Amino acid sequence: MNGKGKFKIFGIIAIAAVIVFSTAACGDAGVDTGGGGGGSGGVTSAPLGETLTLSGPVWINVTYNHENHTWEYEPFDGNATIAGQHRVGNDVFEEINGTGAITEGELSFTIGVPAPMFNMSEWFIDQNIDVTTSNDNTMGVYLSLAPTPGDYLDKMNQEITASSEVTQYVDYVYVDRDLTIIGAYDYFTHTENGETGTEITNAFNINLIEGWNAIYIVHKAEWTDTSETNTFTMYAANPGHLRWELFQFQ
Repeated sequence: MNGKGKFKIFGIIAIAAVIVFSTAACGDAGVDTGGGGGGSGGVTSAPLGETLTLSGPVWINVTYNHENHTWEYEPFDGNATIAGQHRVGNDVFEEINGTGAITEGELSFTIGVPAPMFNMSEWFIDQNIDVTTSNDNTMGVYLSLAPTPGDYLDKMNQEITASSEVTQYVDYVYVDRDLTIIGAYDYFTHTENGETGTEITNAFNINLIEGWNAIYIVHKAEWTDTSETNTFTMYAANPGHLRWELFQFQ
């Protein structure tokens, strides 16, 4: 069942049909989840302050591997301009401030307090995620980097075997006051054309701190000839082992 179509969840490009958000408080072997505990049993996302600086070498997609349905990447040595955007929804963006570029394969992007800002309480609710805040008008952005030329620029990593695929991402979120995001438990299975998928959402509870925050998401897909299980785990972290990947439709 490898090779599912792509969909976007929580601002991420993912190859999956089944979702698990596991509580960030659990952690994972060998993963620094960053941040300490938060109120109401939550964990605090990796707070980054009022100014966010992103940098590092960039890789670019070059060849599509038809056997495992993935792109292969190599180091990028070119140039591109980078614009800041707020992700409104799937393939819908609003321009915001922030300046950056890729110069001879090296990313440098800086953004302070974003402008304009958008209602993040409503944004998370639109993603079927509950929020708790002292003010329903929490403003901010869910950052997306828009390269020119290019289509996507994401901080990520991917590991593939014959029966599994692990993809890791980091997303950056700004809020103008503390905001807790909560995911409720949900579970169901479905069968189509003799293939079975199980869809699970485990409860999570993450406290976003005023300013920029990092959310680390791990997607693990495991499949057989007749079934597929996909797991999304959200952490409060900004791990350094991921790389910047520039994607260009070819």
